Amino acid sequence: MMVLHHNIQSTHPSGKLDFQKIGPFKVLHRVGKNAYCLLLPPSFLRLHPVFNINLLKQYSDPTQYAGHLNIAHPAMDPQLTLTGENPLKIKRILDVQKIG
Repeated sequence: MMVLHHNIQSTHPSGKLDFQKIGPFKVLHRVGKNAYCLLLPPSFLRLHPVFNINLLKQYSDPTQYAGHLNIAHPAMDPQLTLTGENPLKIKRILDVQKIG
């Protein structure tokens, strides 16, 4: 199950750029008619594990779609090392905007 990002604070500066859904999480059991208890990782320790069905969406594996791109994130490769110098030639910082 995926949890909708409503009422969950994050460290992203803009809600528009933040994830819309968080997960997937395993369902432990049903609580009443309209709620489910989810198995949350330790990083979500401050969240209560029971969510209303309005905040849950069924997880669909992206590999089931034809023509999907199987691109791994560069940070997932432990053997990845950057060689050479930075291609961006930064001379000076023109302006700084403090957020928060």
